[in-house]
Amino acid sequence: MLFCECSSIRGMPKIARSSSNFLRKMWLTFVVVMTLVLIVSASLSVRSYLQYDVIVHISDIQNQRSPFPAITVCLHQPFSNRAFKLWANRSVLSPREYNKLLRKWAISIINRTEDFSTIGSTDPISYALYYDMLEVYYQNIQLRDITVLSHEPSVIRKCILKNSGGMSYFKDPCNLTEYGFSTKLFSHPKHLNCYTVEPSNPISSIETYFLGMAVDLGPKPDYANFQQGFLNDVFDQATGLRVVIHEPNRYPNVEHFGMNVESGKMTELAYTPTLWNRSNTPVNPCILSGESFKDLGREFWYTQRECTNKHIQDQVMARCNCIIGLPGFPRPKTPSIALPYCASFTRAYNKTFDDFLNQLNCYVGVLESLTEANCLPRCILTEYETKPSVTYWGATDWQVYWSGKFVNDIEDLSSLIQDRDERAKPLPELRERFGAVKSRLMRYLTQENLTTVGDADGQVEDMVESKNFAYVVLKRKSENLVLKEEKQVLTLNALMSQIGGLCSLTIGLTCAFVVEIVEFFYIYTTRAASKQPASAAGGPADCSTVANAAAGAALLNDSANSRQPQPLQPPLQQQQQRYRRVCATEL
Repeated sequence: MLFCECSSIRGMPKIARSSSNFLRKMWLTFVVVMTLVLIVSASLSVRSYLQYDVIVHISDIQNQRSPFPAITVCLHQPFSNRAFKLWANRSVLSPREYNKLLRKWAISIINRTEDFSTIGSTDPISYALYYDMLEVYYQNIQLRDITVLSHEPSVIRKCILKNSGGMSYFKDPCNLTEYGFSTKLFSHPKHLNCYTVEPSNPISSIETYFLGMAVDLGPKPDYANFQQGFLNDVFDQATGLRVVIHEPNRYPNVEHFGMNVESGKMTELAYTPTLWNRSNTPVNPCILSGESFKDLGREFWYTQRECTNKHIQDQVMARCNCIIGLPGFPRPKTPSIALPYCASFTRAYNKTFDDFLNQLNCYVGVLESLTEANCLPRCILTEYETKPSVTYWGATDWQVYWSGKFVNDIEDLSSLIQDRDERAKPLPELRERFGAVKSRLMRYLTQENLTTVGDADGQVEDMVESKNFAYVVLKRKSENLVLKEEKQVLTLNALMSQIGGLCSLTIGLTCAFVVEIVEFFYIYTTRAASKQPASAAGGPADCSTVANAAAGAALLNDSANSRQPQPLQPPLQQQQQRYRRVCATEL
């Protein structure tokens, strides 16, 4: 009863001082029920806090220009004119020969089977069709030959760059190195040579707001002689381009985020940058930056998807001694005869069909026993919400021709003027170069009919057909930045506020309860040390009388020279008044 009278918990003093047994039980029931309600409610609040649920707060930051993104351009028709020459002299396996090789393999399996009705489902007859696809053909050609079979960087014939200062730069062929942009090769199993145009200078990345590219779609397929095959790609056959917008120096996910661009059309991609700021919680952790990786010698910054695929790639390379050649799997080493692709079965890597089946079984075994990779998502990343707009590109053949010729001549003239001004004396060869530029400029300036094109000798020149182009425009939709920030639903401060409100609502529990516990044990121990009865005056012991007893014990201990007890009993009137007090509250 001593603790009940001294406690500030709502209802505890009532239990100690109630004269009626019914009232005492009623208050006891109240305290027990409210304590259980407090414990359950506080437990639910703590459980909700430990789940670390988040909400996404979206804000539009005005006039916050972000770095210009990178754009990767792939052609649906991946073979160039050089491929026809290599296929013609049989220095590289053509798609037609590749298809015949698969069919020959299936025929040999059928001929080995005496009774065709006993053929099993595991016999690789279906491989003749299933593996007749471009990405498996890619894995059966040496990398250096793949690079030659596909397009050169000049496939991006023309490009125009505009910045916020109002300056425009036109290049034919597209080479924006001097303006802070670089063009990098990205080898893709389905599209072969893709090219990434990305900013390499932070200043130009911020200032640029418009990038236009006219891409040559390459020659038409020669199905009659060389390109009879790829039957399993029948639903992937297309013309035009496949482009993907991504962060600079990040791996381009062509398969999942790529967009198709039609030939002879102008496709405008107006993007809005979205900056994600994720909350790093124990339930959903994230990292600011991860380990970079390489793909065929080119270095890329960390991305979660490629980190997971690289983990699979490393285990396959270690256990199967081959490289996965599927899209999205980084290749840390260049494939060779010692370390070929897993789907190789041609003489390019000195492999047979039996080697291919062994590598395939090993690859499947690795996937079945795969350990989980410790690849976390990034806390901060940028996404690009793109709105495409497609229209017919009305440029004619002669416009495409003369625009490139005239712009190149003007740039040659500007560089010659700069070279001349930097020299103390003009060199004789500069005069010849000035004369050559003048003759080319005069050819355009004096041309009577621009639709007929002829050289200085009157011979008609071949013009590139504008309909064999695809024109892509990447531009900022605005200078605003969308910020998506994850915020925790229940923070630590909110949790403490909830628990405090529950304590106040139920039993009135406060932080003073801790001090009361300490006070109770102190009074209890000092009372035992003084060996005084609970009530020195014959009444019930309350907080005051017990405190006086404790004080008396302390004085007795301090009076080492006095053996006589010193009574500390207050006058009877004051003592009776204190009996009527319960924790400093008069009845």
